[in-house]
Amino acid sequence: MAIDPVCGMEIQEQSSAGSADFEGRRYYFCSDRCLSQFRADPAAYVKHKGPMGPLTLSPSHAAPHLHAPNAHDDSMTAPPLFGKRSGEMAKDPICGMMVSKATALKSERGGRTYYFCSTGCQRTFESPEAELKSMRTRVAIALTGVLALAILRAGAFLTLATGATIVTWAPIPALPWFTWGMWLFLLVTPVQFIGGWSFYKGSWNAIRTRTINMDFLIALGTTVAYVYSVAVLFFPEVLPVEVEERDVYFEVSAVIIAFVLLGKYMEELIKKRSSAAVRKLLDLKPATARVIRNSIEMEVPAESVMVGEVVVVRPGEKIPSDGTVLEGGSSVDESMLTGESMPVEKAPGSAVIRGGEVLERAQALTTVVFDKTGTLTRGEPNVTDIVALGDAADTEIIALAAALESGSEHPLGEAVVRAARHRGIALPHAAGFEAMPGHGVRGEVTGRRVLLGNRRLFETAKIPAATAEEAMLRLEAEGKTAMLIACDGVLCGVIAVADTLKDEAKAAVAALQAERIEVVMLTGDNRRTADAIARQLGITSVIAEVLPESKARVIQELQKQGKCVAMVGDGVNDAPALATADIGIAIGSGSDVAKETGGIILIRDDVRDVVASIRLSRATITKIKQNLFWAFIYNTLGVPVAALGFLNPIIAAAAMALSSLSVIVNSATLKRKRLETL
Repeated sequence: MAIDPVCGMEIQEQSSAGSADFEGRRYYFCSDRCLSQFRADPAAYVKHKGPMGPLTLSPSHAAPHLHAPNAHDDSMTAPPLFGKRSGEMAKDPICGMMVSKATALKSERGGRTYYFCSTGCQRTFESPEAELKSMRTRVAIALTGVLALAILRAGAFLTLATGATIVTWAPIPALPWFTWGMWLFLLVTPVQFIGGWSFYKGSWNAIRTRTINMDFLIALGTTVAYVYSVAVLFFPEVLPVEVEERDVYFEVSAVIIAFVLLGKYMEELIKKRSSAAVRKLLDLKPATARVIRNSIEMEVPAESVMVGEVVVVRPGEKIPSDGTVLEGGSSVDESMLTGESMPVEKAPGSAVIRGGEVLERAQALTTVVFDKTGTLTRGEPNVTDIVALGDAADTEIIALAAALESGSEHPLGEAVVRAARHRGIALPHAAGFEAMPGHGVRGEVTGRRVLLGNRRLFETAKIPAATAEEAMLRLEAEGKTAMLIACDGVLCGVIAVADTLKDEAKAAVAALQAERIEVVMLTGDNRRTADAIARQLGITSVIAEVLPESKARVIQELQKQGKCVAMVGDGVNDAPALATADIGIAIGSGSDVAKETGGIILIRDDVRDVVASIRLSRATITKIKQNLFWAFIYNTLGVPVAALGFLNPIIAAAAMALSSLSVIVNSATLKRKRLETL
C-alpha cells in the first residue's frame, strides 16, 4: 500500500494511476490530476524534518463527523518540527466538498482562511442574508416562469377539450411568431439565464478548478435541453433528423432549474434557522489535520484521521482530534471546555480535551450509576431536626452547639453554625475548644461544659444517653446523622444533620426508570443511611459503604454483567469511576478533575440533564437511521429507473430536490423534541 501525497488516499501501488520520483523516492497517485499537481510542485507535498519537535498526538479514536465538536482552541508555544505547510486540499464549510487550496475561492475571517468550491458557497458564507435575498429573487423568477408555463399548458388542453383551437380565433398568418414554441421560448429564457445564473457561475468555477460539482451538472443538463430546443425552434434545418416544434424541451429545462432552486432555497432557510450555534461550534474544529504517513507529513481532512495515527500540531493551531501527547510540549487553552482562563501545560503522556462519539453511545445505556453526595444531594449538610430532652429548649440547644462549633471546620459543625445564624441567634463565646476525631467536640460556653458528638464520645465521658436512643434510631433510619449534646454532664438533646436531596433528583430518577434504564446509587455512607436516601428517590439498587478507590471496581463488575454503564459524579474521588464507565458524566459544578475525566459535562447543576442527554442521543440516532433509510430507498428505486431511461427528467429533478430537502427537514424536527420535560 502507498499514500497519495496530494490527497492522502491509500492506494495499491500496482493499481495506481501513475508514479513520480522526487529526491530519490517514488510516489504513487490515485489519479492523473493528483499526479499532475505533484509534478507541478513536488516540494509542496514532500516535507523534511527540522531541528525541534512539535506537539505530536496519537489519537485514541478518529474524529467524528458533524456531531459534538471535539476540537478546541490551542495556544501552542513549542516550535514546529516541519517547515512549509503540506497538503493542498480543504473542505468547503458550506457544502462540505473537498477543494484544492491553490484554485479554490478564499475568504479570511477571524484570522482563518476558508476555501469554497463556488461563488454561491462563498457568498453564503460571507453574507448569508444577501445571498438568501438574491436566491429568493431567482426562485421567484423561476417559479413565475414555471407557473406561466403551467397556465399556458392548461389553457391549451382546455381549448382542445372544447374543440377550439388557437387557429380559429388568432390570425396566424399575420402573426408568424405567435406559435407554441415561441411562447415557451419567451417564458423559459428568463428562467434559464436569470433564475439559473448561480448554476452558471458555479459551473465556471468548476471548470476553472478542474472539479465537477452539482452546479456544473445542472447547468450542463439544462443548457443542452435549452440549446437543442432553440435549434428546433429557429434552425431545424441544421439538425440531422426532421423534428417538429412540439419536440422542444424548454419546459424540462425550466422545471429542473425551478425545482432545484426551490429545494436549495428551502434548505438554506432551514439551515439558517437551525445551524447558527452549530456553525459557531464547527468553526472551533479545524477542517484539516497534519498526519505522518509512511514517514511523510501530509494534510488530510480532519475526519479522516485514523486510530493510532500521529498528528502534528504547530504553535497557534487547533487540535483536530483527541489523543495523547507523544513528544513536544506546549500550553493549551482549554477555556472553551473547562472555563479556566489559564492555559494548561501539556507534555508527553498528557491527554488532550473530548470525542463526540459519547453522545452516540449514550443511546445504548442500560444502567446509570449516581454518586450520592453532591450529585443526588446538595453536598452541603443542613440541620433538619432538634430534639430537646429534659428542661432544655430548642433555641438553647442550637445556641450552645453552634457556639462550640464556631471554632470547627467540620462540615457538620458548619451546618450547626448556619442553622443558628439562620434563626438569628447570637452566639456566645466558647473557650477551651477541643476536637476529638471520630467522636465529636467539647469546650466551655459561658462557663458551662458542653459536649457534642456521637455515642462513643458519651460512652468515653460516662454520660448516660439511653433516653435519646429511640430518637437517634428514628433519625438515623431517615438517613440523618444524629449528634448528642450534653451540658455540665447532663444529656440535653439531639441534633440531626442531613445532606438534603436536590429538588430535581427524584424527577430525574423517575424519568430514567421510565426510559427502562436501571438506576444505581453508589455511596460511601453506611447501609442504613444509604437505604433511607434511596427510598426517598425511589431507587431500589444501592451499593453502600464503598471506599473511593473501590468505585471503579464496582463499575467494572456491572460491566462484566453485560451492562452498558454511565457513571454520574462530581468529586475528585469519582474520577476513576468516570473514566472506567462506558460513559462518564460529570456535573458542571463538580471538581475540575471530574470534569476533565467525564466524556459528557453537564453545564447546569441539574441531574435531569442526564436524562436529556440520553434522549438527545436516542433522538439523534433515530433521525440518522430515518435519513439513511429514505436515502437508501430513493437511490434503490430511482437510480435503476433513471438508468434505463424510464424516468422523466422533470420527475428526476423534483426527486433530487425533495430527497435532500427531506433529510434537512427531518433533521430540523429534532429541535422540536422536548428533551427536558420531566
